[in-house]
Amino acid sequence: MRVIDIDPELLRQYAKASIHSGVEAWTHMEAEFVGNIDGLMETLVPQGPYAYTIVPRVFEDGSVKSPVISTAEEIRECYKFVRGRSDLISGEPLVDIKSSWYNFHESINRGRVRGQDKITESYTIAIFPVSTGKGITGELVWARVPRAKTGYRT
Repeated sequence: MRVIDIDPELLRQYAKASIHSGVEAWTHMEAEFVGNIDGLMETLVPQGPYAYTIVPRVFEDGSVKSPVISTAEEIRECYKFVRGRSDLISGEPLVDIKSSWYNFHESINRGRVRGQDKITESYTIAIFPVSTGKGITGELVWARVPRAKTGYRT
């Protein structure tokens, strides 16, 4: 009988990298809950390349475009826009996959429009790529949008 030969050192390195990706992604999420722009920027790697998308554009014809932001300055402006408009109160992960180079979240988020009391829920999927050092290299987020808002008709 033949057995798959698995290198235990490779498995240890992969496990260590997977734990690292989870720590970096959740460090970023905790900064999201606080909502401090400088604190959020500190969760990024010191230098790009970056990949960030969180503000999709829904067009009249129902098409959706999620522009990819790639500089620290652009990311800061997006954080100012998003966290300036809303507070993220909590995120309940439904799926949390830790890989050697990214962390994937599928979650239910609770938040509110800044200055209002009404708490709403949103469903998102997100990928947080990481490097070997401190910080994430990106935040690729897709929020579930009501079908009517996309212009799609059944």
